[in-house]
Amino acid sequence: MCAKYEEVGTGGATAGGSADHSVSMQATGGGGLTSSGSALLGVTRHWTYLLASAEKLYQAQHYGAAAVVAQSACEVVMSRAIAASLKQHKIQDLVGDFIGESFAYSGYSPINEKVPKLYRKLAGDTIGDGEKPDYWSRLNALAKLRNNCAHSGIDCTREQAEAGIEAAKQFVGHIEEHNNLKG
Repeated sequence: MCAKYEEVGTGGATAGGSADHSVSMQATGGGGLTSSGSALLGVTRHWTYLLASAEKLYQAQHYGAAAVVAQSACEVVMSRAIAASLKQHKIQDLVGDFIGESFAYSGYSPINEKVPKLYRKLAGDTIGDGEKPDYWSRLNALAKLRNNCAHSGIDCTREQAEAGIEAAKQFVGHIEEHNNLKG
């Protein structure tokens, strides 16, 4: 998922949202990194909203939609971590457009082999390299569920959605912690 997001809401919700205001996200168009990296560097933890939405969809027994949204959270946090690493290395202007174009159609899914490979090099993380975390196979299954739900209209079971959401939460937690992306 390579869309830029902006918060839209009622009651004057702030960039981080508020307990007193409802916050939703709206895709604002094409994606990837801009030459300055600003498309993703200004994003404020939208993956947390996506994970919360996935849980609400799951609770409402919309399991396929929950899987789609949970996988989207993984892609958004991965794109943010890559963008943050590019900024830290001061090379976002050099490679930002190239990366954005390269991942435009395949997205920032952790099962796209190019994405974790680039991420590991930039962030100095070893996730998905060699011995995989215990949730890695469930994360791969989530991406396949997402594709089946989004592209073929195939729903998933409660158990599949639950396993996928849990894997997404673990993956997002790891990426947040390793890249100091927690709020």
